Amino acid sequence: MKICFLTHNLALDNGSGRFASEFIGQIRKLPGVETVVFVREPANVPGVLPLNGYRRLMSAVRGCDLIHALDGFPYAAIAFILSILFWKKYAVTLVGTGSVKPLYSWRYPFLFFSYLFASRLVAISHYTRDRVRRATPFLNIEVVTLGLDYEKFSKLPQLVNFQTESIIKMRPYLLSVGLLKPRKGYEDSLAAFALIADKFPKLKYVIAGKNSGNYRETLLRRAQVLRIADRIIFLTDVGDDVALVNLYHNAELFILLPRNVRHDFEGFGLVFLEAAAAGLPVVGSREGGVSDAMRDNENGFLVDGRNHQQVATMLEKLLTSSELRDKFSRASRTFAASQSWEKVREAYKKIYDGIVRK
Repeated sequence: MKICFLTHNLALDNGSGRFASEFIGQIRKLPGVETVVFVREPANVPGVLPLNGYRRLMSAVRGCDLIHALDGFPYAAIAFILSILFWKKYAVTLVGTGSVKPLYSWRYPFLFFSYLFASRLVAISHYTRDRVRRATPFLNIEVVTLGLDYEKFSKLPQLVNFQTESIIKMRPYLLSVGLLKPRKGYEDSLAAFALIADKFPKLKYVIAGKNSGNYRETLLRRAQVLRIADRIIFLTDVGDDVALVNLYHNAELFILLPRNVRHDFEGFGLVFLEAAAAGLPVVGSREGGVSDAMRDNENGFLVDGRNHQQVATMLEKLLTSSELRDKFSRASRTFAASQSWEKVREAYKKIYDGIVRK
């Protein structure tokens, strides 16, 4: 079976790229499956081609058994057009913002028909499914949540001395991981941290993520207003997964409070699984697909991220109880271990087989 993937990018410094890279890598492990990948953003990766290379795209689609679009606009729309031109079947994975936001614009008819004629629609979270259904209520959408390389994040790798020392010097710290952008809710987590800062004078707050525009400066100004700027550490270039895993393992707990910003939202929250694999208790918001990436009151707390006092109360509860942290830490590892990519591969194998055999 040969599958033609259409996606945004495979870069590891952003959520959509990491998802696409890991997902396609896992699908390639299925026996008898070949893949060709087309991306919108350039990638110097063997076997990955630019989406605007129309001749190669047309040639590849002719030789494929099915097309798989990772997210809605424009990838599902392109898959729809290609299916008409070459009489090919296609599947769409509904990831997040790109699957929903265009439904509230002039792109609606393009995306609506792209979803309507897809052989299968698969959402990465129940929240993403429900948001798509809100705009297109009669579509049949199944949910297959994301997986995790548990071994990669559960074991503490060795770093060179200067990296180890720099991380150790930051301890103790709370950790957030994600692109610096409004929907990640960093302004809310800064406000919550400010409410507990005096009670934990040695505690720092580390935010690891690539800067988007000048949003880092916005967050710095917010931290200055809250009088916690000297306690906030921005790591806009973590380097690699080895350093990232070490950041997780040395943190006290993980916090991320995604919020919906004009239909821009967190589709799942893979970083919650990564943090859980490292044994961290987690605190996440009820907005977006986070509820599929953690277990409320089992390995952490789901909160109203805009209610800063509620967030601060939960942070304080975890920081003052080693017994609760240990309990949640064990539950985090158990939950993360259960969210394997193998389960995701098998689910998609059934989906692909069902499409091709029809």
